[in-house]
Amino acid sequence: MVRQVSVMGWSCPSALRRILRVAASTALSLVFVVLCVGTYLEQTYRLHSRTVHTRQFTPKDKYWPLGLDVFRHFESQHAIFPERNGGLRVYIDEWPAWKYLISIQSLPDGSAKGAIRATPYDGKSSTYEREFRLEDYETGILLPTIDRKVAGFWGARSGCTDGTLFQFERWNAGRVTSGIGNAACQRHYAGLMEVLGETLIVNLRDAPFHWRGWFYGQRALELTGKGS
Repeated sequence: MVRQVSVMGWSCPSALRRILRVAASTALSLVFVVLCVGTYLEQTYRLHSRTVHTRQFTPKDKYWPLGLDVFRHFESQHAIFPERNGGLRVYIDEWPAWKYLISIQSLPDGSAKGAIRATPYDGKSSTYEREFRLEDYETGILLPTIDRKVAGFWGARSGCTDGTLFQFERWNAGRVTSGIGNAACQRHYAGLMEVLGETLIVNLRDAPFHWRGWFYGQRALELTGKGS
């Protein structure tokens, strides 16, 4: 038999039960809030990084520093028209090293032609700009691989603010498939950057930038088990 000790009308067991109930209720509320915030952040990351069928580059883009007019001017200088003939547009912002414009157009014989412009962040090095040609077997690997990777991608579960912005438009028969993400912490976009790098490194051997940065993100994510 437990004897309740009462001091000025205060009962120890009953007061303790009230404290425990309040503590349990507070803990459950905190867990609920954490779950809600986590779910909200996850869905936000998924929404922004998933594959969509709308343009990524728009005229006078107010959200990103690169607009469609910049890409079209760059493409017109090299007679590349991915919207009309099928191909790929990619913008990579590899802070604090380089920013890349890449455009690739499919050709009737199964090969492709492309161009790249790499601009250094420091403003001290020269801008690197080259045209390149992809053989039919290279094109037959690159574009179908990207199509397969991005098809039905519902977005990354997490993200980060710094790192390597990867933004693309894949044009095929007048239709666009696109996406935007961070290759530094999102495995999907690290994989896309790596596939693109494996193709371009063979054709751009005189590039002044370090290709290892194009592969580091995917390997780091694999080693740490992080990323989504």
